[in-house]
Amino acid sequence: MTSAGASHQILLDVVQCLLWALPLGLLAHHWFGERVVSLAGWDGRPRPGAPADVVDVAVCVLLVFLLRSHLSAGAGAAAAVDGAPARALRASDVAAAGMASLLLWLLLLVYLRALRERGLTAWLGLPEPRRLLPLVPQALIWTVLGVAAVYGVAWVFDAHVWGPLGFEPEPQDTVRALAESPSLLVRGLIVLLACVVAPVVEETLFRGFLYPALREFTDMPFAALFTAILFGAVHGSLTALVPLSLLGLILVAAYEWSRGIALPIAIHALFNLATSASLWTGAASSPP
Repeated sequence: MTSAGASHQILLDVVQCLLWALPLGLLAHHWFGERVVSLAGWDGRPRPGAPADVVDVAVCVLLVFLLRSHLSAGAGAAAAVDGAPARALRASDVAAAGMASLLLWLLLLVYLRALRERGLTAWLGLPEPRRLLPLVPQALIWTVLGVAAVYGVAWVFDAHVWGPLGFEPEPQDTVRALAESPSLLVRGLIVLLACVVAPVVEETLFRGFLYPALREFTDMPFAALFTAILFGAVHGSLTALVPLSLLGLILVAAYEWSRGIALPIAIHALFNLATSASLWTGAASSPP
C-alpha cells in the first residue's frame, strides 16, 4: 500500500473507532445516569435551540456513516494511484466538491426546518444582524490564538511524531492545488470554497448540529472530543489530524462561549483565509 493509501486507511480506522465509540458512549451515559460532576450546563447560561431527541441522534449516526463513506472513497482512490503522480485538480473538481457540500448543508437545513419544524435562527444560535459587528474583534482574537496553537501543534507532530514514523506532511488535495496550481480560476474557486462555503457548511454540521445533539445525550467533553476528532479526520490528511482536531476543540469552545455558530463560522473563515493567503504568497509550504 502506498503512503497515501496507508494514511487514508488510518483515517478510515479512526472514523471506524468513532462509530464504535458513539453507541458505547451513549449507552454508558444512559446506564450511569447523572454524573457527579456534569458539564452539560457548565455556566448556567441558556443554550440555543430546543433540546435534541432520539431522532437527532439517529441522524447523527447517519451523518457519521456518510462521512466514513467519503473517507473510504478517498482511501480507495489513494490506493488506486499506487505511486503514480496525482492528477491535477481542475476547476470542475472544486466546483463539484462545493456543490456536494452545499447539498449536504441544504439537506440538513431541510431536516431541521421542514421535517422537525425547528427555527433555524434559534437552533443555531444566530444573533441579530446588529450584533454581528461586535463579533469581528472577538473572531480576530480567537483566530490569532487558534492559528498559533494549531500551527504550533502541527510543527511539533511533524517533527517529532510523523517524521520519525516515516509519514511526510500530507496536505489536502485542495491545499496542494492552491499552492501549486497555475490556474487562477482553480485557485480562486478553492479560496471561495475554503473561506465561504466550508466555514458555513462545516460549522452548521459539526458545531450547529452534531455537537449539541450529542451533548444533549452525553456531556460536553464526550461530544466535544468526538466531533473534534471527526472534524480532523474528514479533512483527509493524517498528518493534519491532530492540529485540525485541536481546531475543532477551539471552535467548540467558541460555540459554547458565544452560544451559537456565528463566531465559529467567522473564526473558521479567518483561519482558512490566513492559510490561503500564506499558500498563495508561498509563506507556508505544508500547513495543516
